Amino acid sequence: MKKEDFVSLYRAGMADVHVSPPLKRRTLDVIEGREPVMMKKKVPVVLMIVLAVLLMGAVAVASVARMGIVDFASRMSGAYVPQDAQTYVQKDVLTLESDVATVYLRELYYDGAISRMTVEVVPANARTMLLGADMLAPQDYWDGFSLNGAQEEAEPPTIAQVYRQGGYQAAYAVDAWLWPETGDTNGGSGDWIIGEDGTLTLYLEEEYDSVQPQRDVTFALYLTPYAQPFGECEEYMAPDPQTVLRSPLTLFQAEYDNQTYVSTAAADYPSVGVRVEEIRMEVRAQDIHVTIDYTVTDREAFDRLEHGLWFEFVDPDSTALEPYDQRLAQGMSGGGWAGPVEGEDRETAVHYRQSESLGRNELHQTYTLRVFDAWQKDRFETNTFTMKRVE
Repeated sequence: MKKEDFVSLYRAGMADVHVSPPLKRRTLDVIEGREPVMMKKKVPVVLMIVLAVLLMGAVAVASVARMGIVDFASRMSGAYVPQDAQTYVQKDVLTLESDVATVYLRELYYDGAISRMTVEVVPANARTMLLGADMLAPQDYWDGFSLNGAQEEAEPPTIAQVYRQGGYQAAYAVDAWLWPETGDTNGGSGDWIIGEDGTLTLYLEEEYDSVQPQRDVTFALYLTPYAQPFGECEEYMAPDPQTVLRSPLTLFQAEYDNQTYVSTAAADYPSVGVRVEEIRMEVRAQDIHVTIDYTVTDREAFDRLEHGLWFEFVDPDSTALEPYDQRLAQGMSGGGWAGPVEGEDRETAVHYRQSESLGRNELHQTYTLRVFDAWQKDRFETNTFTMKRVE
């Protein structure tokens, strides 16, 4: 498969699904040739084979501690979590029940553009196994990021083996969303942890396509049964209907001294054939939302990167040897995305946007922005941008 085909398939498959921030960060780590940090994933089924080599994910097991928004964000490599991050989190928002499980929306954060939440899903029956939405029976049960007593074994059991040995009688894949009543989203992300008592804790983030101080959404949680006998069927999911729990919610923007900054001048990157027109930074309660708008000025130079162009904010005084380690701290969203602005075809687009987050500790008057080829790991020009506050 050619790189451009992979990128096209990846973007098409990920357009309407949740993608975990650790997964986004880990994918970029692999592309850059850096040893990846083992974290969990949310991968759509259509991409599972394509991404399997790069994006093998995992499940962590928590012994006692309840995991919240800050705990999940703290697990991401390179992410900065402000000391007051928990201040802006609403607790114990709602409870929903079904014959399969009881659902607790434990924590909720909203800053006008991004929502984050943690959801505890407790099985109604001790013989019911709850799993992250894309976990497969052959996967190692202890594979991945260890936390709070997660075990390390020479020959770890598969999920199917744990299912059989534990006497389970049913298994469900669990996922949740916050659907906006108006507007749309730019995508979402998710992560999870399974407790020793079988409780599944989901971490979910949604990025919306507009800023609204108040937003009406629908919380929806999906419990999809796995085919039985579990781990022995060719079919992934059972033909039985999903159990869906829904509840309307109104999100209110966290009270914070939000600030907006924009760059004062454009800058060219001739090696890759683009010009950065504007950098925009929105300082919000838990991190800094960043968008980089750029245009193609030299199609031939741009196309040589085969859609691998990426910008990184770096510390100009860093003494780190590895380019990755020269970057500024990420925000709690981790990772980012880039693509043509709405309405432009990917092959001929001129206007592009990159979106990501920086740690709230990275608010500066000037920024050094470097461009690189994510496929070949080549670094090119850097430019310094001065920011001004927009009142």
